[in-house]
Amino acid sequence: MDGRYDSPGFSATNCTVSAVDLSSNLVIMIVNKNKEEKGIENVSGRMEKEGVKEEEKLPEYPSLEEQDNHAYYCHYKYGRDRTLCMNYWIAALPHVTGKHRGFRKIPFLKGIRKCKHAALGKDNMHLIKRDSEEYQELKAVIMKPTFLSGLLRASPNTNTSPNESYNSIINMYAPKSRAW
Repeated sequence: MDGRYDSPGFSATNCTVSAVDLSSNLVIMIVNKNKEEKGIENVSGRMEKEGVKEEEKLPEYPSLEEQDNHAYYCHYKYGRDRTLCMNYWIAALPHVTGKHRGFRKIPFLKGIRKCKHAALGKDNMHLIKRDSEEYQELKAVIMKPTFLSGLLRASPNTNTSPNESYNSIINMYAPKSRAW
């Protein structure tokens, strides 16, 4: 859940609180609050909190299948073991070169022996050579210390990026300065 205010800070008059189902990325609730409503009493900071209380009124919502994306897969599949999550994230490096087994010999992949996917056909393979510039750029992204640190700290149960994306789209079509 996330709130979108009509203006920054204490001067906000209106707030839209939206809820996004994390497994399907579907918006399942939108609540509009005004700071003059009962319980908010002209305090802008209370609008989001009051909007979140509406969540209790939501019906049970069925979750959809897991994401295919490697990062999301690792994040949710290995939520309780963040080190294993990080190692499977890093396992994308040998994967893109066509190596899917024998990971014991790779020092930074502790606890992983092979990829979890079924055998891949040659049709769906785009292999990257280890000595290529493309591989080095990918490796720099995958092994970036700040990303790995964040991945270890990230919670598999809470993620606001779908809500943030939704709010960005709303801002494109309904700018705060005109929408209220």
